[in-house]
Amino acid sequence: MLVKQLTGPALDEEFVATLDEDPTAVLTQPLHSRTAVFALESYDRLGVVLRPITEEPFSLFVPWSAVIELSRGVGGALDQGLILGCI
Repeated sequence: MLVKQLTGPALDEEFVATLDEDPTAVLTQPLHSRTAVFALESYDRLGVVLRPITEEPFSLFVPWSAVIELSRGVGGALDQGLILGCI
């Protein structure tokens, strides 16, 4: 499944150290979209649970508010995307 989702800024070690000293610190950066291929494990009214198609043993929860688009593969090719609105 091809997933396009909103992502926030990456947290670097310097900002994490700042949070240790001041838990009210704020990091402001624009949101970006990320598109990647995942296996769909499950979904419910809160969001989707995705698993990388590699051998990595973890799952990733993505709330519906961060999902921009889901597309399913058909015969090795990607089908037309399904745009998600209110679920």
